Amino acid sequence: KAISQRLGISHRRDGSCGALKRSAFISDARTGAIVVYDRLGRSAWRFADATTAADPSFAFMIEGVAYGNATFTTPADGIALLPDRSRVVYCALQGDLLWSVEAAVLGDATSSQAEVQATQQLLGAYAKPSSGPCTSGLRLFVPSV
Repeated sequence: KAISQRLGISHRRDGSCGALKRSAFISDARTGAIVVYDRLGRSAWRFADATTAADPSFAFMIEGVAYGNATFTTPADGIALLPDRSRVVYCALQGDLLWSVEAAVLGDATSSQAEVQATQQLLGAYAKPSSGPCTSGLRLFVPSV
């Protein structure tokens, strides 16, 4: 929590440790960003673009109840690091697309926005709204809300 307060993250949701546990990747659900915290360098930076934003056209239907598209307007909310620590996987709560970027590029403070975006991969759509991706062993899971 202290790191979140120092970085001005008011709605920290999830986090994953990067290569050699030097970096932490944290989703900021208020601004729709992935925050990278470099533990050794004691610095932080953000990555945000259209893939971390909420999809305003996405309407929620949970257990047969229609919530529309104005109830859960949360952007990037879920985040996971693949077991081999090669990619950071993320998604917006208000949306159904799962994205990833190269962890090494995102975790490098000298990388530009364009360099991070050049590593983006759309992993696909999932059927239900999710609280975000998570890993277990060699598997990537996207649990339903």
